[in-house]
Amino acid sequence: MSGYPSGQQFPGPPRPSGFGVPGLRPNSQQQPPANGAFPPGGPGGFGRGSLPGRSAPGGAAPPVNRPNSAGFPAPTANGLPGARPPGPRGPAFGACPPGPPAMGAPPMSAPPGGFTQQNPQAPGTGVAPPQQSIGRPGMAPPGAAVPSFGQNRAPPSRSSSFGSDAGAGGAGGAFYPSQAPPTPGGPRPMGRAPAFGAQQGGFSQPGGAGSQLPPSYGPGQSQAVLDQFEALTLGPAAPGQPGDSGVDLASFPRPTGQAAEAAVAAPVPVFPANANPRYLRLTCNAIPAQQAVRARFQLPLGAIAHPFADPPEGSPLPVIQLENYGIIRCRRCRTYINPFMVWSEDGRRFQCNLCGMVCECPPEYFCGTDGQGKRLDYHQRPELSQGSVEFIAPQEYMVRSPMPPTYIFLIDVSYRAVGAGILPTIAESIKSCLDKLPGGERTHVGFITFDSSLHFYKLSPGASAPQMMVVAETDEPFVPVPDELIVNLKESREAVEALLDSLANSFAATTSPDSAMGPALQAAYLMMEAIGGKLLLFQTSVPNVGVGKITQRDNPTLYNTDSEHRLRVPEDIFFKKFAAEASKAQISIDVFSFSQQFTDLASLSALAKYTTGGVYCYPGYDPARDAIKLQTEITHNLTRQTGWEGVMRVRCSKGLSISQFHGHFFVRSIDLLSLPQVDPDKAFAVQIKHEESVLTGNVAYMQCAVLFSSSNGERRIRCADVFSSFSSKTSPQCKNVLLLSPGASEYRPQV
Repeated sequence: MSGYPSGQQFPGPPRPSGFGVPGLRPNSQQQPPANGAFPPGGPGGFGRGSLPGRSAPGGAAPPVNRPNSAGFPAPTANGLPGARPPGPRGPAFGACPPGPPAMGAPPMSAPPGGFTQQNPQAPGTGVAPPQQSIGRPGMAPPGAAVPSFGQNRAPPSRSSSFGSDAGAGGAGGAFYPSQAPPTPGGPRPMGRAPAFGAQQGGFSQPGGAGSQLPPSYGPGQSQAVLDQFEALTLGPAAPGQPGDSGVDLASFPRPTGQAAEAAVAAPVPVFPANANPRYLRLTCNAIPAQQAVRARFQLPLGAIAHPFADPPEGSPLPVIQLENYGIIRCRRCRTYINPFMVWSEDGRRFQCNLCGMVCECPPEYFCGTDGQGKRLDYHQRPELSQGSVEFIAPQEYMVRSPMPPTYIFLIDVSYRAVGAGILPTIAESIKSCLDKLPGGERTHVGFITFDSSLHFYKLSPGASAPQMMVVAETDEPFVPVPDELIVNLKESREAVEALLDSLANSFAATTSPDSAMGPALQAAYLMMEAIGGKLLLFQTSVPNVGVGKITQRDNPTLYNTDSEHRLRVPEDIFFKKFAAEASKAQISIDVFSFSQQFTDLASLSALAKYTTGGVYCYPGYDPARDAIKLQTEITHNLTRQTGWEGVMRVRCSKGLSISQFHGHFFVRSIDLLSLPQVDPDKAFAVQIKHEESVLTGNVAYMQCAVLFSSSNGERRIRCADVFSSFSSKTSPQCKNVLLLSPGASEYRPQV
């Protein structure tokens, strides 16, 4: 670049010359070279290619015009590209710069107010560079704001290195290696003046006059910037802050539809053989390798099992039908076949990933392996490539044939229940779900109503109306007829619908305020003992007849005391004992409570807790307010996917074990959970403990297996497998921690 086209204005202010370097002063006797070329270092600068004040060998100046940081040729003092400004030559290369003047010595001489030199027009360009002011060292250029006494002055920008293209006349001035950088806001070091054109009182703008590098912030300025960021707020201003935050929260984009669900969904597993987090997920992403590390990790270490969670869209759970050889399992710990088992001897043996036992592979299941030890049918068998699968269990996994889905409705028809208006909503909700009940033609139903006595309904196949039988004996309840109380829905559909249509009117004139809920539960157990199923209890009046009476035991004086926990446990042992017997008979209980006065939910909830049921509370039921909610929850309860007669076991790697279980279930043995029924709304939490002080290996494995009967009469096993690495530090475990609220059935990761 040798010049600018004719008529083009000079882009930006002129590049400052070297008059701000200590030891240089104006000299009108100095003339530019004949050819108008600068030395390679710029005006008054120290170039790498030549020495200051010297021309190229042979007497001719090199035709070099180096651009500045903005990409333009260096401006000159007289308009000629590369011309040296008037003044004496700088010190020889390598010579020490002159030090500060001696104490009491007069300052360097210069015109009192500086002088302005007119620059002639550059020959051949037609561009007249602007005027360049030459002032006394340490003085601001004309027009620049000069700070008052005591005001902080920002330090000048520094050139990239001593002797660079900026040289002594570089942007914002230069300092020599023997001098320390200036302190922001402090006094300027003696013996050095700011470069000509540098702004005093602030850093020069990038790309403008006197700018080469970004400014260097000192401690005071950095802290000021941090304070400004800490003062920023989003949303309404806090007390004492300005009202206008400058941010409109409504302008931020919000995820909608599938994007909103993905924003709160669990992350996709990194390793495809890991189970989807919907089914099984650890509370942290690493397992402590030593008990000492576990002691420092104060958060619970465990997993969340959600075996019947809804599968991801487009990724149904694979169902595996094995041949006559049955399901492949470890002979010692009974772990089901999974992707983490290690195959050896060309596929003839496999090593259990949990206990390390080496087992023989059945000949019918044999397949060769590749060079990495993977079976050749790895991608053809979901149990070897996916962490979540479902097996169809053979005959040896059945104690009895799978029972049909059975629903028994236990409805309170006392005076308070009729007055609350719950009977029409219950009857209408049940009737609307008859065609949607799981099981199809295998579904069975039955009904019991109660007030101070028990009412059974004989639903004979083909009958147009039910036959009601009343049992007034509540101390020792019994079933009046052994058959035709639990009937096939398809065969007795007409009688069932007739009962639901007449239920509200049949008890409209009742005046009985009593409730024999305990005896009604015992009668329902006698009906369901041989078949199992789901029992839905609709309770309104406080039970006061027979066993299971509820008393007014609420005591506000115990709140916030050490004895408050007594109000959270069942008062009568009947409820827990009955729930244990019901779980043994594969009976699940769901409680719908509508009481308008004190109802001991701590006692009633024991019925659902130990039978994998749920509690639905409607305090002060109002049909205008709660009818839609009640109908929606009954419909969801009856029509959701359900597994029957289930048991669940969670297995861990060697050195780890399950210490506690949390959820609604009954512990049948040390690590076997009884689940009379399981559905997508049921989740279980387990806590893991260390059995060894130091764990061996690099990773830990966990398998959750649920054996259940499907609604269509198949015995199935649903397995979920995960692995996690060991860690000797606590920080990797804290990067991803689940926060689970008490009683929550669904988990969400912290965002």
